Amino acid sequence: MKKYVSNPFYWEHEGKPVLLLGGSRQDNLFQIDDLREHLELIAEAGGNYVRNTMSSRKPGDVMPFRKVNGLFDLTDWDAEYWQRFAGFLEETERRNIIVQIEIWDPWDFQDYMHAWELSPWNPKNNKNYSETTTSLRETIGHRNEESNCFFWSIPEENNDAALLEYQKHFVDKCLHHTFRHSHVLYCINNETTVTPLWGEYWARYIKDQAVDILGSEMTIPVTDMRNDWNLFGDDHESIVNRPDVYDFIEISQNNHNTGLRHYEAVLRRRSSIKDHPRPMNNVKIYGNKEFGTPKDAVERFWRNLFAGAASVRFHRPEEAGYGLGINQLAQKMIRSARMLFGEFDIFHAAPANDLLAKAKDEEIYLLKGAQNTLALYFPAPGRVCLNDVGLSSGKATVKWLNIDQAEWGLEEEVPLDGRPIETPAETGQWGAIVSRSNAPCPSGR
Repeated sequence: MKKYVSNPFYWEHEGKPVLLLGGSRQDNLFQIDDLREHLELIAEAGGNYVRNTMSSRKPGDVMPFRKVNGLFDLTDWDAEYWQRFAGFLEETERRNIIVQIEIWDPWDFQDYMHAWELSPWNPKNNKNYSETTTSLRETIGHRNEESNCFFWSIPEENNDAALLEYQKHFVDKCLHHTFRHSHVLYCINNETTVTPLWGEYWARYIKDQAVDILGSEMTIPVTDMRNDWNLFGDDHESIVNRPDVYDFIEISQNNHNTGLRHYEAVLRRRSSIKDHPRPMNNVKIYGNKEFGTPKDAVERFWRNLFAGAASVRFHRPEEAGYGLGINQLAQKMIRSARMLFGEFDIFHAAPANDLLAKAKDEEIYLLKGAQNTLALYFPAPGRVCLNDVGLSSGKATVKWLNIDQAEWGLEEEVPLDGRPIETPAETGQWGAIVSRSNAPCPSGR
């Protein structure tokens, strides 16, 4: 994976631009027993993007280390854990599904679900170190990653050399498997709040390992995910302002926001990196029972695409119901997006809402592509004039997509004389492609 040469806001894989769409039912996807069936479901819906945390905190999960006489050995690998991970990488590659892995998930190192109490990294659970030989404590504060010295081992912070060597050992094992594949994106943490130096340390470490093992020409795309819901908080600036370290921006936490605020944050972030353009990824689209409704989830999905994001994936529905996963609604959204952007070249388009003649607070979204082709997204029925967007005379063809049904609808020819175009029905979400003639099809998927 690497930034698309012709438009670095998007991804390129195997010489072609790719739009990353997905959803899955679990974060640590390599741990599930019916992996092949689940990946088939994703692929059949048009999905090509999944998340995978290297996590083991849920009941029934396999740990990365072997336990002997009641204690884990951090130098002795559990064969099943790594076989599952290797198989996961092979099965996703076989289906052209891009994997975004997270090396460290802070929820594994808190008291959430008794994770730290049961963790192999807890000094009381392994034979390799203790509270006296490392900075780690057996008991930590309630759901607070900053109280766990696990994330402060680097030389610039606690300089806990003993712990850091075992952490490197684990990361090296992950890379031993991922470096065999080209369809992997690397994220250091899940929604972290610890020192940005921690993420930078591991980003550099992974890149250095890639040079040593794969050679200097190999591209290893790396980012970190901060927890702040405000994309312009200082935490996010520590990622955005380091294009020499981070190859893409993870903006998932913005998906706690809704409406124009949600959309405009992505636009502002896109504008802020125009001098060093990079893909903006959404490995988690929230909304189901928590953090919004299913309606919020699907609107966040589409707004991100129309704001120029490179990836969108529906978050897991498990536990509190944070996302849609890959349920039927999610599948329809992915299919509709594939239909729309199978006929509109998103890779050579840009957000252009400033051209729309509409009410100030009305939610209609516009992408302007090559040869003045347009794509429109209506979260609800509406109308819009086209005479201000480079189509000021003659006639245009409007092809309507019923997003909720993943079905093409009416195709009509309209005069460009100031009269608005209007969605074909009084309910539902609608997409539209507007062109003077047949636009060139995108060269990738």
